[in-house]
Amino acid sequence: MTETTNKIALWVGVVGNKYGVNTYVAVSEEALRKEIFEYVKAWWQDELGDLPLPQDRDQAIEAYFEQVESETCTIDSTTLAGDFEDLFRPLPAGKIHGGYLEIGEWDPTTDAYPWEGYIDLLLGPDDQVWAKVGDAENIPGQEE
Repeated sequence: MTETTNKIALWVGVVGNKYGVNTYVAVSEEALRKEIFEYVKAWWQDELGDLPLPQDRDQAIEAYFEQVESETCTIDSTTLAGDFEDLFRPLPAGKIHGGYLEIGEWDPTTDAYPWEGYIDLLLGPDDQVWAKVGDAENIPGQEE
């Protein structure tokens, strides 16, 4: 199988406060901002008292770190590169880890499908189950 380099975007948020540093890592800016907003909501009243918390997430984050001068927040992104297969891991113990797949229409004269084979089931970086079937050149075309 041809190795493919896959680039993974990671978003990193670093919050500095009087207790130390909180580091947040997420696969999207949206997910990272949700995490930082949870931090802001948790500390808003302790640090800002009765000042109303803005309903807009990004406005709340901006207002919090502008008002609380002893705290800082930086948000940045980076890209990791690696072999695509490194992104997948085995399913948890007790789960079915593979199966048999038939592709195409069954041919009664050969008593077979154009392609038949064992597949591996793996857990992907999105926590979804993925099937590793094999190389694309071994999968029959629609006309076959």
